[in-house]
Amino acid sequence: MRGYTELFDEALDRRIWSLADTRMQWLKRIAETRRKRPEEVATELAETIEEHQVFENHTLPDVQMRVPQLVDELDQVRIQ
Repeated sequence: MRGYTELFDEALDRRIWSLADTRMQWLKRIAETRRKRPEEVATELAETIEEHQVFENHTLPDVQMRVPQLVDELDQVRIQ
């Protein structure tokens, strides 16, 4: 096997390095998403809960105040 040299495929070598670089970019993107996304979800959830509470606080008192009034109106309709 003296004098044997293996051929070097430059195109294959470039492809391997390109894939390795792409893999590193994806790993960085995944790591960044894992760091940022939970905080974003927590913020969105807190905002949604706050909006829901504001909605509940503003709509329920009006309805609760109107229920006796509606019952009285219904009774008056029945009487007539």
